[in-house]
Amino acid sequence: MESIARSKLCAEAVTVASVWVERRTTKRGGVRYRVEYRVGGRESASRYAGTFGTMREARARRDWVAGELANMRVPDLTLLAEAKRAPLVREVAERWQASRVDVAENTRLQHRSAIRRMLPVLGGRHVDTVTPTDVADLVAALSAGGTARESIRKTLNAAAMIFDFAGIKPNPARDRVHVRLPHEVKQEINPPTAEHVLAVHQLLPARYRLPLLVLDATGMRVGELEALS
Repeated sequence: MESIARSKLCAEAVTVASVWVERRTTKRGGVRYRVEYRVGGRESASRYAGTFGTMREARARRDWVAGELANMRVPDLTLLAEAKRAPLVREVAERWQASRVDVAENTRLQHRSAIRRMLPVLGGRHVDTVTPTDVADLVAALSAGGTARESIRKTLNAAAMIFDFAGIKPNPARDRVHVRLPHEVKQEINPPTAEHVLAVHQLLPARYRLPLLVLDATGMRVGELEALS
């Protein structure tokens, strides 16, 4: 009878489930901690329960697996998987700006300034949670802070391209019902009088006097005038 009881105890010991942590070195010299377990004894195949960068995380997973095994349940790792969240606006903005290899340096600088104005309001939001109302709040905040209308327009254009880049539809920055630019009273530009032009003409070096008179007479752009030289 004693030998039979001893045999039963040995059989029970063999079929006991187990879980452990293995320390492994990566090809780059780093360390990872791999959690494995068996639902039976040594004769059963080991199963994978996750790999972690710290022993603390690995122990937490090990303890959870041990609890499942103790309750006669095969661990279901899908229960631990969190729904993948969309990236933050600041992360998408960074990737979008890096992708714009097709623009000139001046345009790149404009994008950078527009993003800098946008991030304090929207940067910490997940890109799929931003609404047209949030973008309207951005416009209101920039306007209240004294940002010029044209700068706000450039910020909205950059925001719209960022949301397009992230695949957000409908694009909250392109909503024309909630998102509107602030009203701006345009100042009428008074051109200089002949007296002012002549005064400047006398002060300029000789090589700039003829271009000044051409600009005054034709109204062409400076770039067009430079192209004539």
